[in-house]
Amino acid sequence: MFIRIIERIFLSVLFLFLMGVVTVLLYGDNNTDSLLALQGSLHLPIVIIQLSLSAIAVCLISMRWRRVVSASIRAWPLLILAGIQILSIAWSINPGLSARRVLLELVMLFIGIYLGERYSTDTLARLLARILCQTMVLIAILYVVAPRFVLDADQHNALKGLSQNKNGFGFYIGLTVALLLVIRFRRFDWLRYLFLPAAIAMLLLSRSMTSVGSAFLILATLPLWLVVRLSARQRAANYTVLGIGVATCGSLFALFLSQILALVGKDTTLTGRTEVWKQLVVAIGHRPLLGYGYGAFWTGLSGESLDVFINAGWFAPSAHNAYLELWLGLGIPGLCIVAIIFWYAFRMAVEYIRTEPGWAGLWPVACILFILVHGGGESEFIYDSSFACCLFTALYTSLALRTVRERRSPARNRFQNQGALSTEFVAG
Repeated sequence: MFIRIIERIFLSVLFLFLMGVVTVLLYGDNNTDSLLALQGSLHLPIVIIQLSLSAIAVCLISMRWRRVVSASIRAWPLLILAGIQILSIAWSINPGLSARRVLLELVMLFIGIYLGERYSTDTLARLLARILCQTMVLIAILYVVAPRFVLDADQHNALKGLSQNKNGFGFYIGLTVALLLVIRFRRFDWLRYLFLPAAIAMLLLSRSMTSVGSAFLILATLPLWLVVRLSARQRAANYTVLGIGVATCGSLFALFLSQILALVGKDTTLTGRTEVWKQLVVAIGHRPLLGYGYGAFWTGLSGESLDVFINAGWFAPSAHNAYLELWLGLGIPGLCIVAIIFWYAFRMAVEYIRTEPGWAGLWPVACILFILVHGGGESEFIYDSSFACCLFTALYTSLALRTVRERRSPARNRFQNQGALSTEFVAG
């Protein structure tokens, strides 16, 4: 019992750290994005806290090391990605920086695998929902008593929560909206109906158009994934209709892109992102095959990152695009293995919808899609020691282990609809 209490406290502190609460408390309302970009590396207090959390994680993992090793084998694509990160040290333009970040990423990887082995997909989602709701309460309190900690003064007082900027906050509050929409609490489920509108309000107050747009897109299309519970013939007809609908919406979006951006207060450069992307495409052209080494491109006021700052006209702390960031660090091998990882993740998530009754079955695909879509406008992704990385690793591992158990167990426990959507899908 004592170990479980320590574990729950550790998880709460870990997720708060990954959300950026330490940066907020250490630097308050300073522009930490610019500070990190200029320095070109992590701040020492943050590194010390990371190492402390890593030490606790190692202790927890060591108590279940056999199971964690077994789970790691089931999540083998993630290990291959980690292997590419390690190998990238050899060709990195800053081997020391790459080595340090690879070490932190490896620790985060095994923390995620530990969580995926320790908790089922459903339990992990409920635990995450509890932590995120507690975070929302803390944000609401700080908004009243110390608003400078949760408002981004450089972005017209947009809500940045406990993150260093509004875009980081938008990521996890967007996930909170999706999570609360499909997951039910085992006790006091009525609280979900209070937290859900509050999460939506916080997401809108963040003014993070990447997160708002990603959340809207995912939530609008989420019920459509229920068609995988239909028979094969019905699925074919539904997929045809959905394909036509998606193509139509995509065409309309492209046609009226400038008007849509003006409506949400953005320009066609997406707040300077497109200028950064142009410069990064040039930089990628210099080392297209293997990249610059994991986490080594952004070296502050030196190297090619300085060229990006100068030509883009602002201090970009990252690529603001997960796929360009991945290509910069790990080259084409990194892109290929990430594509494989998401392929397997989607297959397992779809199978989870088929076999898990209720709206809760939609959570894995919602999480995976949100990370994918959000990566188009921000750099938080599955390959760095971030909130998204830890969450995705845990989710992938739990799904992989569940898939193995499903294959070994009798089919009597499998939820299968034959020919129509069951009324059970509305049950939590």
